[in-house]
Amino acid sequence: MAGFFSKLLTLGEDRQVKNYQKIVVRINELEPHMQSLDDAQLRALTAAFRERLDAGASGDPDELAAALSRLRRLKKLDLRDCDLTPEQLARVLPACEGVETDYVIRLCGRVFTADCTEMDLSGVEIGDVSEVETAAALMPKLEKVVMCDCGVPDEEMDALDRRHEDVRYVWKIYFSIYALRTDATFFCAADVPALNYDAPVLYDYQLYPIRYCRDLIALDLGHMWIEDLSFLYNMPKLQYLILVGGRFRDITPIGSLQELKYLEIFQTNPADISPLLNCKKLEQLNMCYCFGFDISPLKEMKQLKRLWYAGLGPYRGWELQEALPDTLVYCPYNDPDGSTGGGWREDEAYYEMRDVFAMYYQPGGTGVHH
Repeated sequence: MAGFFSKLLTLGEDRQVKNYQKIVVRINELEPHMQSLDDAQLRALTAAFRERLDAGASGDPDELAAALSRLRRLKKLDLRDCDLTPEQLARVLPACEGVETDYVIRLCGRVFTADCTEMDLSGVEIGDVSEVETAAALMPKLEKVVMCDCGVPDEEMDALDRRHEDVRYVWKIYFSIYALRTDATFFCAADVPALNYDAPVLYDYQLYPIRYCRDLIALDLGHMWIEDLSFLYNMPKLQYLILVGGRFRDITPIGSLQELKYLEIFQTNPADISPLLNCKKLEQLNMCYCFGFDISPLKEMKQLKRLWYAGLGPYRGWELQEALPDTLVYCPYNDPDGSTGGGWREDEAYYEMRDVFAMYYQPGGTGVHH
């Protein structure tokens, strides 16, 4: 057969013969399966094909599923060239149970393999997120769906993400001058290198969308006019938190951060610091020049490695040091170098924190390190 086609090719009938050859190849592929069918199965299959031809081969997925269900001995099926929507695929695939099936998912003009772990739809206008959910359900290995700038409101994206525990739905939030993906692991409001001016002051109403960034490990909102810290309840992974100079009084949300190990809240005035007792992993605490509350909860925080409290004075500092013998306590009345004097920025914990933010080491004892 191959020799026959070769002769025809030399006569210049390339295009037509190539089409015939594709058909021959496909027939040869089907031959072993067709030989395995008994007479009754062949008659049933013939009837099914005849019904489809009489109906004009409409491509109805229910018809396809019904036809597939008759092929009891089918071992492998390739649907990659079938132009089926995710919804149609979802109706066909149940008929392929136990069959090795290859298929792709076509959504919003993009094509994804069934075994992909991440589906990126960024920049595509999406009117109905249920179509995305249908497609995602066809990908057993899917871990993340990226939907930045798809026109879906934050609240709807948040609800979509919460509906699916095994798949993370990611989008981009916008507030003030910032744009941040919701799977970001760090954010520093002061880090605006592309601008020729200082970072803008952020207020509570501007910060509302940051509550959707549940993967944050490090957050620096220092010197912002923040009064409401409730967004912290949505950040269970947070380990590094900087809230210096904020206007908040209630720090109860900080107490919900079970992974927190580094906290700077100097130059603030919390009404009660007892919520910090819930932060069992907190090791680094700088609360210099914070006044107007009972400091006795600090005496119970035996896990602290460093406690900086300039403004408290040596006498109260000795009291804390006695209660925390394994903690480095720094409590002068006044430090000419401010809240980060005394070597606060000379410790490995500080360098580690700045590394997480991917930022340079600030002066404060040893100067800039990189």
